[in-house]
Order: sequence, then structure tokens, then C-alpha cells
Amino acid sequence: MFKDFASYLATLKQRLEEYFARAEQEENEKIASFFSSLKKSLLGKQEAVAAWENEITIGEKKYDREKERLEVLLGDLQKILTEGLPNHLKSSQPEAGGETGDASLYKRKKHNINYKLNNLKRTLMQKIKENNDAINDENRGYKNREAELLRRQNIDIQRSVSNNIKEYGDLEKKLLDINDGKSIIETKKKIKKIRIAGLKEQMNIKNKYAQLLYQNSLEYAKFYEKMMLNHELNNEEFGLKIKALEAEKQEIELLEKSDAAVAELEWKKRLLDWEKENELSRLKALSKISEQIIDLKKQIAANDAEKIKYVSEKINATEKEIYDFDRGQLRIYLKEEYFSEQLNAVTALFFEQLLLLLEAASRQLKNIIEESYRQRYRLLMKTSEYFLTRNKEKSLHSGREYRGIIEKGERLISEARVRQEKARDKFFNVLHQHFAAAAAAINEIMKATAEWLAAEETAFAELGANCDGILAEEYRKSVAANEEIARGKLDKFARVFESIEAEAEANNRHYEEAARKIEAEFLIRCETIDDQIKKLRAETKEKIARIQKEYVLFKKKSRQRQNVHRNNYNQNILQHEKTLYKQYREQLAENELERERKIKTL
Repeated sequence: MFKDFASYLATLKQRLEEYFARAEQEENEKIASFFSSLKKSLLGKQEAVAAWENEITIGEKKYDREKERLEVLLGDLQKILTEGLPNHLKSSQPEAGGETGDASLYKRKKHNINYKLNNLKRTLMQKIKENNDAINDENRGYKNREAELLRRQNIDIQRSVSNNIKEYGDLEKKLLDINDGKSIIETKKKIKKIRIAGLKEQMNIKNKYAQLLYQNSLEYAKFYEKMMLNHELNNEEFGLKIKALEAEKQEIELLEKSDAAVAELEWKKRLLDWEKENELSRLKALSKISEQIIDLKKQIAANDAEKIKYVSEKINATEKEIYDFDRGQLRIYLKEEYFSEQLNAVTALFFEQLLLLLEAASRQLKNIIEESYRQRYRLLMKTSEYFLTRNKEKSLHSGREYRGIIEKGERLISEARVRQEKARDKFFNVLHQHFAAAAAAINEIMKATAEWLAAEETAFAELGANCDGILAEEYRKSVAANEEIARGKLDKFARVFESIEAEAEANNRHYEEAARKIEAEFLIRCETIDDQIKKLRAETKEKIARIQKEYVLFKKKSRQRQNVHRNNYNQNILQHEKTLYKQYREQLAENELERERKIKTL
């Protein structure tokens, strides 16, 4: 009984296992094949997306390289602009004016004047030397004459003294031989008289030479004063000539200096004009560089904008491919998905087997119950075979018989068996009703399951549509977000372009204003130089007039000094005559006093 049911269950199990194993294998093969196809499509699309993304990266790098190239150029130009082209020259700097015809003329005139000045100075020095030599020669002659006069004076005096001694010498010798007092006195008087006469002669000699010395000194003084007068007059004469030449030289030098200064100022004007033209050229070059910088900034901004457009378009195209691919994959799955078919087959089989199992279970349950209770009562009856009362007829001591007890028991069991069968039949009726109800419930369950599966199919179809809608919506959001980002960046670059245009206008105004300022400063500085030239020429004219006036004054004073020198000469001669004559008279008096002193000593 149980084996039959177990065999039935085993057969059912085997059939189900084979079915589900086969269904699972088919399902796994279909799933593997399906996902292999999806994977193959995915790998292909991933390669394509990677290629597109790589293309975007390559495109970005291309734009970045172009930006780097432009930024390098921009940096170089900005560096040049910052440095300001300090060595920019439109033309070579004008050289300072060389020696002009006037300069050569001034040079020749100065050379001639210097030549005349040198000649005058040499002549003056020669005259001074000659004058000094004459003075020195005369001084030596004067001293020699004086020495000669003194020598001759000494000789004449010595001769006079010797003659005088000789004259009174014999008397002195006689005086030694005279013993008469009166004769001695007379002799001494004679000696004294002779000696006094000798002293007078000696005084006359000194007076004569004193006069000669006086005349010698006076002649030397006159000669010296004449030479000094000539010296002063020569100095004045040559000084006047030198002053005239120096005044002429000063005038030439002033004119030369003035012309050189004017030429320098004129050169400065040319230099200013050159600097102005160079500065305007430099400003023009800087303006051009600024325009190139503006153009490069525009190119960089345009390059960035093109990059944004390029990347945005490529990203949107890639996003479209991605979302279209995913929607395609989803649609393929939804189209080829066989889950409901498989599930319906499985549930149909399940309920079919469940009903068969329920029917088999109903039969088997009845059989089990019948057989079990039959076996139960049979075993209960068989149990009595192992009772003592059944195997022993009666009690040995009491003689009580046991057969009646067993019979009662069997009868009781038989009655119970009849009641149990009646109750079993009744239960079987109830059980049949319940199994019928269970079969009906299973049918309801199967119907509800079918309805639920159908509803789930509808919901799943809606889910697929919603998933597709999500992908479509996400694609739209992605595109909108990318376009919004791109618009934001492009709006930023639009403001950058506006800023660049404003910078360009500011640069133009700056360079135009700088050019106007340079022109204005040039005019002001040129006017200043013109004023300096006028002032310089006026000052030169004034200085020349002052030099000429000074020369006239110098000439007048020179004439006055010459007259003073002549007057001084006459005064000096008179003074020398007075002084020397006084000295001469004093010498005569000294000679007389000396004679008288010597007479007193006699």
C-alpha cells in the first residue's frame, strides 16, 4: 500500500524532475543564447562607444593643442607688449651735426687769433726779457762802475795818505833830533798843517768820488725807471692788443658756442622728431600687437566655443547611440522574452499534476485508512494470541476457564470494527466532499494564477514600456543638460567676446590718446627749444656787447694807466734825484765831519 503510493510519488517525482530538468536546460540554453547575443551586441557597441569617446578625446586634444599653440603665440605677444618694444627703431638715430662751414671758419679765426696772441705774448716776453736783460746789464755796469769808483777812491786816498806821510815824515824824523822846545813846537805845527792839508785833500777825493757815485746812481735810477716805464708801457700796449684779440676770440667763441648750442638744439629738435616718429611707430607696432593679441584671444575663445559645440554634439550623438542601444536591447529582451510562456506551462503542469496528485492522494488516503484500520484490528485480534487467557484454558488452582474472556474480547472487537467501518464510510463521504472542494479550490487557484499571470504580463509590458520611457526620458534629460551646460559655457564665451571687443576699443582709445599726447608733447618741447634758441641768441648778443663794452673800458683804463705810468716815471725820477742828491750832500757832510774829527785827534 505505502510502496504503491511511494512508487507513484517516485514516478511522479521522476517525471517532474525530467520535465523541469529539460525545461531548465532549455531555459538556460535560451537564456545563454539570448544573453550571448545581447553581450555580443554590447561588446560591439562598447567598442563603438569607446571609439566615439576616443574620437571626442582626440577632438578635444586637437582643440587643446590649437589652444596651446594660440596661447604660446599670445604669451609671446603679451611678453613683447609688456616689454614695450624698447629697442624698436623706425630709423637710425640722427647723428649730431658734424663740423659746419661756420664751425670751420670759427676754427680758422680762433687759430689766427691764437697765432697772433702767441706772437704778441712771445714778443712781449721777448721785450720783457730784453728789458730785464738791459736792467740787469745796467745794474751790473752800475755796480761795476760803483766798485771801480770806490776802488779808485781808495787808491787816490791811499796815494794821498802816502804822499802826506812822506811830506811830514822827514819832519817827524827831524823832530827826533831836535832838542829845542820852540823848534819842536814849530816842527809839530808844520806836521799838523801838512796833515790837515792831507786830510782836506783826502776829503776832496771822497767828495769828488761821492759826486761820481751820485751821478752813477742817478744815471742808473733814471735808466731803471726808463726801463720800468718801457716795461709798463709795453705791458699796456701789448695788453691792449692781447685784450682786443681776446675780446675778438671771446666773441668768436661765444658765437661758436652759440652756434654750436643752436646746432645742438636744432639736433635735439631733429632727435625729438626722430623720437616722436619712433615712439609713434612703436605705438603703432604695439597697437598692431594688441590687435594681434585681441585676434588671438578671439581665436582662443572661438576655439573653446567650437570645442564646446563639438564636444556637446559628440556627447549628444554618443548619448543617443547609448540610449538607443539600451532601448534596443530592452526591446529585444521584451520581444524575445519567453518567461510567461514557460511559467504558464510550468503552472499548468503544476496544477495538472497537483489535481492528479490530489486524486491519487484521495484514493491512496482511503486505501491507507482502510488498510490501516483493517491492519489495526487484525493486529489487535492477533495480540490476543499472546494472552495467557487464550493459551491456557483455565486457572490451575481455581479452575476458572478463560475461553469466555477471549470470546468476549473478540466480540467486542468485531462490534468495534463494524462501528469503525460505518464511521469510516461516513468520513470517506466527508473526505470525498473535501477533496472535491480541494480540487475545485485548486481549479480556482489555477484560474486566479492564470489571471494574475495575465495581469503580471500586462504590468510587465507596462514596466518594459516604462523602462523604455525612462531611457528615452533620461536621454532627453541628458541632451537637455548637455545643451544647458553648453549654452552656459557659450553664454560665458559670448561675454568673453564682449569683453574682448571692449578691450579692443579701450586699446584703440589708449593708443590714439597716447599718439595725441606724444604729438602734443613734441610740439611743446619744440616750442621750448625754439624759445631756448631765441634766448641763447639774445644772451650771446648781450654778452658780445658786454665784451665790446668791457674792451672799450679796458682800453680807456689802459690809456689812463699809461699816463699814470708816465707821470709816475717823472715823479720817480724827481724822487730819485732828491733822494740821491740828499744822500750825496749827506755824504759830503759826513766827509767834512770825519775830517774835523780826525783834525781834532791831531
